[in-house]
Order: sequence, then C-alpha cells, then structure tokens
Amino acid sequence: MIRKKQDDKKQWFVYNANLRTKTLVIIAISVVVIASILIASLFIGEIPTSFASANQMPSLEHLFGTDWMGRDMFQRTIAGLALSLTVGIIASAISTVISIILGLFSSFNRFADEIVAGIIDLFGSIPHILLIILVSIMFGGGTFGVIMGVGLTHWTPLARVLRSEVKEIKTKEFIALAQNFGRSKAWIAMKHIFTVGYFPDYCGCYFDVPSRNYARGCYNILRIRFTTSRTCNWGNPV
Repeated sequence: MIRKKQDDKKQWFVYNANLRTKTLVIIAISVVVIASILIASLFIGEIPTSFASANQMPSLEHLFGTDWMGRDMFQRTIAGLALSLTVGIIASAISTVISIILGLFSSFNRFADEIVAGIIDLFGSIPHILLIILVSIMFGGGTFGVIMGVGLTHWTPLARVLRSEVKEIKTKEFIALAQNFGRSKAWIAMKHIFTVGYFPDYCGCYFDVPSRNYARGCYNILRIRFTTSRTCNWGNPV
C-alpha cells in the first residue's frame, strides 16, 4: 500500500519537478486564466438591468446573484476583472518604460544622473493622491485617464532601483573595455547596461500589476472615481 501511494505521487510530474519546471507550470496556468478572463469579457456586452430581479441570491441563472439594479454580478465580476487587468498591465508597462528611459539616461554621465535623481525626488515629493487626480483629469478621466494617471505617477520606486542598478553595472570591467574600444555611451547603454540589467525591469513590470490595481481600488474606496457608476469595476461593489 505504501509503494502504491508513492507511485501515485510520482505520476504527477510536477511533484518531483525542479523549481524551474514548477515556475513555468504556474506561469502557464496564470496566462491561461488571464487570457480566458480577457476573452470572456469580449463577449459581455451591456449588462441589462431589471429591478424585478434585484438583490437575488446566487442561483443557476445568476451564479453570483444580482445587485440592487438587477444586474448579473457574475458578468460584472468578469468585466470588472478584465478592466482591472487591462489597467494594471498597461499602467505597469507605462511605468516600466519611463523607468527604463530614465535609467539608461542616467548612465551617460554624472550630470545626467543628477538630473534623473532630481526628477525622481521631484515627483516623489508631490502628494500622490493629488498628482494622480491632476493627471487623470488632464487626460479626460474615464478608463484612459485612470491608466495614464496610475502609469505616469507610479514609476518612481522602479526608477530608483534601475538607477542604482545602472550605477553598479557601470563599475564592471566590460563597460571599461567597451569605452576603451571607442563605443559610444548610447551603444553601451543599449547593448550592455540594458541587456544586463533587464531583470529588474521584468520583475518590476510583473510585480507592479497588482500594486496598480491596489492603488485604483483604494481611490474607488475613497470615493475618488474617474469612471461612471455603470462601469464594471471592483471598486464599485466594495
């Protein structure tokens, strides 16, 4: 019986797999789930309202029940999750691009590094809620305003990490060899610094997606909304 149980465990290939295989399996499952949610949201149109079926309990017809306007909460959950993923991914990509540009620019010389440090300190000194409200209103509000507001105001932590990473990479021997061979600073920044320091960019972009949605949810809870009440997002039910 003991051998049989051990054989049953060995049949699940992930059980004895190494860390790399387990990580790839988790990433593949996450991609499938996220893609399924985004594709399913494309088939959700205007969710009808029916006050006659308001505030119903979960059932086979309405898996998550209905809200006070009779709208299906399962459809609103899928649509809100797709919106949150879209805002998080795009806003995180915008922040990562800004951080990469500033990080590479800081590698040119000491004057450029001081300019980047000053820009980071300037944006970090402005009250965050005030800054995101101003940026979102400047871009017209709505979903686009939220994306730009969150993306253009959450790049300072990653920019600090990339700036310190760039300063460390510049002390390596291959950077000095490239300079001795007459390579330009732009070539060194793109071919050496960017390729060697891409890992913080990837990690920052990946881990920033939840933080972007967390920030957007906090603004909704604080009643700071840049979308209408009919827009499907998780902040409205909360």
